[in-house]
Amino acid sequence: MSEPLTTTAIATAVVLIQESLKLDPKNVSLWRNAIEVAQMADRPDVEFAAIQGLIHLTPNDTMAQLARLRSVIEKANTVEQRMVLYEKLLADGRSAQLDSRVASRLAFDASQLQRKLGDIEQFARWLAEAVALDPSYPDAISMATGFFGDETADAYTRAELLSSTMLANIRDVTLQVSLAEFLMSYGNYKDAAQMYNVVLGESVEDEIKDGLLADIALSQWANGDPTSALGILTRRQSSVDIEYRKQTKTQQSRLTPLEIARIHAPLVPKLSTIRAAIYAEIGSAKEANQALTSAVDSILTLASIYETQGDAATIKVAEMKIQAAWILLWLSNETERAQEIIAEVEESVVIHMTEKTRLNGWIALKSGDYEEAISVLSTIPNDKPALVGTAIANLQIGNKQQAATQLLHIAKTDGASILGVWSLKQLEKLIGTTFDVRSEVPKLQKLMVGVFDTVNNYVLDPRPVIDVQITPRSMTYEPYEPVIADIEIKNNTTIPLTIAKNGPIQPFILIEALVEIPSVKFGGVPPIVLPINSEVSLLPGESMNTLVDLRHYWPGGLLNSFPLRGASLRLRAIVNFTARNTRSSQGQTTLVYETGWLGSTDQVAGIRVDGIRLTGEWFESAIKQAKKMNTIQDLTAMVLLTWVVDPEIKVTIVPPLIPPPDTGEPELPEEEVVNNLKTDAMTTILTKFPALGPMAQAWVLSTMSGDESLEAVSGMLQSPEGKTTTLSQIIRLISAGIGAEALQNPTLVKAIDSNDEDIKTVATWVKSYIEDAYLVDDTEE
Repeated sequence: MSEPLTTTAIATAVVLIQESLKLDPKNVSLWRNAIEVAQMADRPDVEFAAIQGLIHLTPNDTMAQLARLRSVIEKANTVEQRMVLYEKLLADGRSAQLDSRVASRLAFDASQLQRKLGDIEQFARWLAEAVALDPSYPDAISMATGFFGDETADAYTRAELLSSTMLANIRDVTLQVSLAEFLMSYGNYKDAAQMYNVVLGESVEDEIKDGLLADIALSQWANGDPTSALGILTRRQSSVDIEYRKQTKTQQSRLTPLEIARIHAPLVPKLSTIRAAIYAEIGSAKEANQALTSAVDSILTLASIYETQGDAATIKVAEMKIQAAWILLWLSNETERAQEIIAEVEESVVIHMTEKTRLNGWIALKSGDYEEAISVLSTIPNDKPALVGTAIANLQIGNKQQAATQLLHIAKTDGASILGVWSLKQLEKLIGTTFDVRSEVPKLQKLMVGVFDTVNNYVLDPRPVIDVQITPRSMTYEPYEPVIADIEIKNNTTIPLTIAKNGPIQPFILIEALVEIPSVKFGGVPPIVLPINSEVSLLPGESMNTLVDLRHYWPGGLLNSFPLRGASLRLRAIVNFTARNTRSSQGQTTLVYETGWLGSTDQVAGIRVDGIRLTGEWFESAIKQAKKMNTIQDLTAMVLLTWVVDPEIKVTIVPPLIPPPDTGEPELPEEEVVNNLKTDAMTTILTKFPALGPMAQAWVLSTMSGDESLEAVSGMLQSPEGKTTTLSQIIRLISAGIGAEALQNPTLVKAIDSNDEDIKTVATWVKSYIEDAYLVDDTEE
């Protein structure tokens, strides 16, 4: 379809796809394309007919079944009538006759209809039915997680729903992160850390955002592995140091290598605070002091950047400085520096009473006045840092039970925060052992055993999760022969994989075709993107097949433009592809396509499309074939002859290996022999063309050379006013390379004013296409 996409282009596509189906009604790909085009054109009549045609050819395809049932339901005029149909289709006993995946999607449609009506009870009923029928359906399980897994649900139900949502789309890292965050909040640090390891294993660590990396490090520390947590933080520090030193070297070129090596970039506050908290627990005094200094400096550096924004950022600057003062009080005894920072803040803003009380209480705590600290901090019982300070003060005065109760409260209610994990570590030191911070943890861990068994099946399996194979039906093709390659996609996992934009298998296959034609140079070409639209999902171990005929895409047009030269092809298929910009060796920006998460690729080279060796022997053979006209190969020979009648085309006369008997007559010059052959070819074309059927004539018109001497065949059509013939003639004006002169073509001019709306639509689009392609270029020149 043309770019930019217009209503005329879409209407033209509808006309052409319908004509194509008349010519090739058993082509499954055409029926699928017809459904897509009809949806774009908002033509339910065309869509319904295409669905009927597709279901006739592929009755077992789940996508075809679903499309047919949805089209029938949508014909109902009222909500009540539609719900009656849903009830009938999905009633006990009847739903078993449907593929459960199809039934699930119909149940989900019913739930959305009830949701619009505001009937929450019926919405919940149908949503639960959709999940029960197909737990791997991402749309249904995601909505069920939000609806059934809200704050009122118990921890196990919420974890179960989140796990099901994650497994329904194992390609979506955000779902894995959501599950890990939930597990952290409930104190299941073992499984949270393992889930974050899955995330870490699927990503390039340098590309992970700071916030997510901080959560991963925090989970490692919470799970009792501070060494791994510090390893993550150290690697991020090294990564930002490299970039920071590059920038510094550019700005200050006189610095020595040793001076540059001593420069360290500030980590973002959350990362640096986690590092400081870990070193305060397990590190030496020097390490703890360095880490704390780094954390405070990071926050103050960020505050100084905000200060450049003027009065608008005053509150933000104050908040960051208060945070720096609080961290100093929390992880050190530097009360003087903390008070200096607080004094700086009070010069510009009034500190909120809660924050002021918290800071004063911690200053009293670090000054050794524990009773005063408890007295002050107890006035803000709902403030978690204040409660931690109270716990430390109680511990210092020997009230261990009260301190343990307070630390446990923080660990249980704020388990996914730095302060919550730190509180847990203090509590473990206090009682001398590790423990489950919440009663729900054992049950959650039991659930996660099954989840990780499934996840590890694809993480540890050496095979790709999704396998793709592209296999050409032949390695050698004749001119104009369909260049078909079969593509197989296989699910290697033990769980169903949904084919959808929000599913683990994206509903598209990208085909990169590298075409090389002797002595022909052409610019960048786009990839071919094929829809995966025969199945709604792939069951464990299940495969599905589709095909691509390159003759239907830009390689076909290119091959048809140079049918004599032949070509070599290399194909690459990618499932779950991504695209990124890069620069070529010439400095030009170009798109590169790669496998994304759960992506798979396969390629095949050495495909050849035969050309023609223009010899007198071939010429004579092609003329004989065209004259007898019994097979498709004979028709192809006629079209090839249209490309060699041009006087400029060189033909080689190869003498026979065994010289013929001497007849005494002089041999004709080679040039005269060639001219006679071309004359014979032209005569054959002009005499045989009228005898062809309308469809054969239309195909010849659409593929023959643009040589002006052949335009006479246009007056020899059996059905010159027929739709197929007319459409072939005007579409050919685009592909024949005629240029802006095509706008004066009599057939096009007449078609624009045709009484047949289909012909008029296509002619209008062709005219617009030619004007955009040629007249705009002339203006620019």
